[in-house]
Amino acid sequence: MPSETVYRINLILSLLFTLCYAYQYIYMAVPFLLRDRPAAPAARRRYAVLIAARNEELVIGPLLDSIRRQDYPQE
Repeated sequence: MPSETVYRINLILSLLFTLCYAYQYIYMAVPFLLRDRPAAPAARRRYAVLIAARNEELVIGPLLDSIRRQDYPQE
């Protein structure tokens, strides 16, 4: 009965492949099942500026003024 053996092997392989790829269908369904959560307010961030300068006393003043004029909150 080799045909029955082939049938069983095909059935086992089909089930194995179905199980291996079934998780992809779950991933596709998850966004439709979950509700949108409201976004948390953005945290305030602080920035630092690192200026590598050597013998730049003539231009460091205007550079610092330019950095202060940036459109970021001073605090």
